[in-house]
Amino acid sequence: RNQRICQQNTMFQVYADVLSAASHAPNRLPRSVLEDVADDFAARHVQLKSKFSRCCIKRQRRRKCKSRKLRLGLKLGEGYSGDVYSAVEMKNGGTVALKFVSNLPAFIAEKRALEAVDHPNVIKLRASDDIPEGIPKRLKQRLLVLDYCSNGDLFSVLKQGRLPESIARAYSSQLFKAIAACHRAQRFHRDIKPENILMANDWSLRLADFGFASGTLVVKDAQSCGTPTYMAPEFFQSSIASDLSSADVWSAGVVTFFLVYGVPPVERATSACWLYKKIQAGEWKDFWRAHDKGVSFSVSQASKEFLQKLLQPAASQRPSADTVLSDPWFDHP
Repeated sequence: RNQRICQQNTMFQVYADVLSAASHAPNRLPRSVLEDVADDFAARHVQLKSKFSRCCIKRQRRRKCKSRKLRLGLKLGEGYSGDVYSAVEMKNGGTVALKFVSNLPAFIAEKRALEAVDHPNVIKLRASDDIPEGIPKRLKQRLLVLDYCSNGDLFSVLKQGRLPESIARAYSSQLFKAIAACHRAQRFHRDIKPENILMANDWSLRLADFGFASGTLVVKDAQSCGTPTYMAPEFFQSSIASDLSSADVWSAGVVTFFLVYGVPPVERATSACWLYKKIQAGEWKDFWRAHDKGVSFSVSQASKEFLQKLLQPAASQRPSADTVLSDPWFDHP
């Protein structure tokens, strides 16, 4: 009996060594497969293995798990497509953002968009092998591992008030560069707003939250997409086919207006809104007079003319994102 126990202990030690070597090999088997083998081995020899042998294998398992796990942190926010948490990489101490997407179409849309677009001002999707093994399999299927933006979103910045025109120009330029990159990749965001624009560690912008993104330029019914204050006027008219690239330009125009004035230009782009009716009628003097009334700052005529180009009621009259970037407004100091 003692001889058999010694043989089994030796087998367990050998198996532990093989398990450790296999986990570090270039073409290692998945951890789940190795653990299944280990569990099966242990079950068949449970009466003979010693306490030392059990501890040896458990220690090997703990070491492997710890080296690859993420430690879940605080909840950063929530939205239409899911909740976002911070997480620390146990291996190197770096911080990432974990987005658990509950809506399957939103997950597919966002994943495809982020895989298609590679730009400094678009949130980056991490490689799939960065997904931690400590996350349950059912959640992995709808988990996006993203770059962490430590300074919140643009809306939290704008809650403190408007930005100087020079900073507004810089941020508007970054936003339109991100949009132009998306459009060149045939990805149309459809929900551009300050809450979906993140502030990176260096305070540069990252366009995020592509849950409504589409790979089709023209759609017939887009009323269910986006946030009313930032939606293009054609989205409120179900009989009109919407050009999604022009709709993104309108939304970015609303965001740029928000940067300059500290408030959106209209409550929503419908005839029920008095300010939008002024835009529709081309009565820009009345529109600007209403926004300039009672404010303690002045906005340059160059900024107003630039915003008028973006906030055209007819989609066909709005410039493309690439054309916007060549506007002389961005050359001002």
